[in-house]
Amino acid sequence: MKRVIIFGMCFLLLLITSCFRKSSSQIAIEVNGCKVTVEEFEQAFKEFNYGKDDNSSSRKEFLDIFLARKLMLQEAHRLGIDKDERFLKDVEYFWQQSLIKLLLEKKTQELSSTLNVGDDEVRNFYQVYKDKEFKDKDISSVYDQIKFILLRNKQTGAINDWINSLKDKAKINIDYESLKIK
Repeated sequence: MKRVIIFGMCFLLLLITSCFRKSSSQIAIEVNGCKVTVEEFEQAFKEFNYGKDDNSSSRKEFLDIFLARKLMLQEAHRLGIDKDERFLKDVEYFWQQSLIKLLLEKKTQELSSTLNVGDDEVRNFYQVYKDKEFKDKDISSVYDQIKFILLRNKQTGAINDWINSLKDKAKINIDYESLKIK
C-alpha cells in the first residue's frame, strides 16, 4: 500500500508541476494559474485525434474539451480525490497493465524474429481443417490466413514458454492453505 501511495504522490506531483513548468514555448492558455504552452496544446490536440481535421472549428471544439478536462482535474485535486485510495489503486493497476502490455509487445517482437512458418506447416494445417474451417476454399486463397494463425500460435507458445522460464528462475513460496487452494 505504501508503494501505491508513493506512486500516486509522484503522479500528483507530475500533474501539479505541469501547471508550473517553465518552458521557452509561448503560453497559450492559463487556467487558474496553470499555464499551458502552445507546444503542450498542439501535442494534446494531436494525441486526441483532433489533428486529422486541423481547422479552426476542430481546434475550438478541442479547446472546449481541453479546458473542461483541466478544470475537472483541478477540481479533483481541490477535493482531494487524487489522494483517494481507490484512485491510487486504479493508477497502480493502470501502470501495471501498461507496463505488462509494453513488455509483451517487446518480447513478442523479439521472439517473432526467430519464428518461421513453413509451407509444410501451412499445408498440414489446411489438410486438418479444410472440411471444417476452409470448406469450399482452396489452399491458395487461405494460405496467408493460415500462415498468420500458425505464427500467432507459435508466438503464444513462445510467450508462454518465456513466462514459464521466468517462473522457473524465480523463488516463489505459496501458502496454498491460506489462499484456500487445495
